[in-house]
Amino acid sequence: EYFRREKHTALFLPTLMVRSAVTKGLEVRMVNRFLLIDSTQASQEADNNYYGAVEVKAVLMRERGWRPAVSALGGFSLTPETTRKLKGQIWGNYGLLLLENHLTDKVMLNYNVGVTWNRYEGITSGMYSLAFELDLSSKHAVFIEQSTFFKQGSKNDNWVNLGYTYLVGHNQMDLSGGFNFNGGPDDYLLAIGYSTRIPLKTNPGN
Repeated sequence: EYFRREKHTALFLPTLMVRSAVTKGLEVRMVNRFLLIDSTQASQEADNNYYGAVEVKAVLMRERGWRPAVSALGGFSLTPETTRKLKGQIWGNYGLLLLENHLTDKVMLNYNVGVTWNRYEGITSGMYSLAFELDLSSKHAVFIEQSTFFKQGSKNDNWVNLGYTYLVGHNQMDLSGGFNFNGGPDDYLLAIGYSTRIPLKTNPGN
């Protein structure tokens, strides 16, 4: 991911998430973010940071008709020094409610609400997002997302993101980009992602 902000640029190189299913409706995730922050001010040098968090996602309700699938996601920051230094909507502990509807065989609606709190700085942020995904084929899909972050003590961030995903077997690649349309602290972002699923064989005798 690449962010452009008023006074610096931030490059997430890379963001790595490893997740594992514990049961059919419960999974545990480890999130690792490596940041290179390059200030545009000549008096400041580039700064490297590492941010880590552990997440737990639980399925609360399965989709049925117009009733959405509902999941809860909780995250806990493992890097207090980075959390103290960086102020933003993605740092600190967080809780999210994730909802999903398949409107048709090819159109999916995702809508999420949540809160992030930085216990070191006493900063609390709320957020919501609304995304439509359209399957162009069994391998190709596009999406559009609008999200807003309500940040305590600063101007809200309102984003529009567009993206494309390509799926082959257990592998998925995605490209996305977005911009802040109300003049918040972040200007725009660009991202490329790759994910794969590693099937684990189990011994029927165990």
